Amino acid sequence: GGGEHITAIQFLNDTVGYMVVGPYGGTYKTTDGGFNWTLQSVTGNFCYVDALHFFNETNGVLGGSGCFEGELIQLINAGSSSLANAESGFGGGPNSMITDFDFLDASLGLATSADSRIYRTTDGGANWDTIPVPVSTPLTSVKFIDDTLVYAGYDDLGGSFGLLVSTDAG
Repeated sequence: GGGEHITAIQFLNDTVGYMVVGPYGGTYKTTDGGFNWTLQSVTGNFCYVDALHFFNETNGVLGGSGCFEGELIQLINAGSSSLANAESGFGGGPNSMITDFDFLDASLGLATSADSRIYRTTDGGANWDTIPVPVSTPLTSVKFIDDTLVYAGYDDLGGSFGLLVSTDAG
């Protein structure tokens, strides 16, 4: 109800999976292949959760934005959670929300922002640097193909859409 929809879903195996329902619905976990889902708690002022990536059943990252705080990334580590750091701070504009994650391995990952930013981590999501991009439109998705090739999708809100390509792992 209320316009909620699934914004991200990831299954780790046949039984364990995570799902984000947004914009206000929260993060859910299943341990029975999706028959039943349990709401997971998040820390801080996390209002909109839009993206997720889990490495295993107890470790991952959630992304979205805080209530009037801009972009937020939350680390989930063995049941506890903490907010990640960005070298220059996370964005705080009107479209500031983390929209997607992808990781090459347990250390190297990228996150996209609806406020035209790509963030890069080399420590599993605890700390993030900003990577400049050649567009000023919402970035919607990111995908590692291999250790050098990465695609990031963007949407110019009806004007155009496309892919950014990196040949050096972002």
